[in-house]
Amino acid sequence: MFQYDDEESKGTIGSILRQQRESKKLKLEEIAEELKIRPQYLEALESDQVELLPGKLYQKSFLKSYAQFLNLDPVRILKMFDQLEKSKKSLQKEAGETKPLKESIEEEPALTSQPQSIKSRVGYRFAIFAGLALGFLCLIYLAKPGMRKTDDIASELSASAAETLSTEQETVDTTSFTWRLDHLLTNSVEMILRIEAQGDSWVRIVADEKTLFTGFIVAGMAVEFKASDYFSINLGRNEGVEFYLNGMKMNSLERGIHRLDRKNYKTFFSAGSIRQDSQTL
Repeated sequence: MFQYDDEESKGTIGSILRQQRESKKLKLEEIAEELKIRPQYLEALESDQVELLPGKLYQKSFLKSYAQFLNLDPVRILKMFDQLEKSKKSLQKEAGETKPLKESIEEEPALTSQPQSIKSRVGYRFAIFAGLALGFLCLIYLAKPGMRKTDDIASELSASAAETLSTEQETVDTTSFTWRLDHLLTNSVEMILRIEAQGDSWVRIVADEKTLFTGFIVAGMAVEFKASDYFSINLGRNEGVEFYLNGMKMNSLERGIHRLDRKNYKTFFSAGSIRQDSQTL
């Protein structure tokens, strides 16, 4: 683990956070309630087990919020975190370069492939003979009086090919914005609202008549909420706050109260919306 290089504060990131919290005589549950971060995530940060958090975005966001709450320098803490990640990647790369190559044993069946090759040649010759015979029969059939002409058959084949091409062109484009928006909630039992903050903003989220969050979300923080039927979003101000519904980016929201439900959700989107595969808390 990386450590502070000065004499006043030495230790890993986790030990620094824990010592600072204990010096303030605070409990993890109290801080979790204040920051709206699960206690087990704060405990993982203090034990240097950031891999227990759902992803890099949450690791850095929660680490920054926790450091700020404890009056630690978030820039210094995040710098230590980045150095640690670089060190891990370097060690993984070195381990990959020194990993011994496995001996291949898949070439042995080649020793017994000769009988199969003989069978393949026999089948190939039979297919050629059958094709020639079929072609000869077709010529006899076309030469008989009253039978259809070659040009007629060719015309029918062309029409069939054109119909097949037309059918293929009518295939629904499932990547289009309209199709994705129409089917955004079709197969989803839950409505998942994701908030990503570029600046500090106050917000209140109510899901199915239950208040899930009230307070400020700081820059770099991302949170997700779930509802069955609707969300009520009360936005105090919009300082670079972005909203996503089931992974699709919504239009920018103005200050005030907004009701988002399964019937009116399309009004929160425009053709400029893009899709983002978001991680889930």
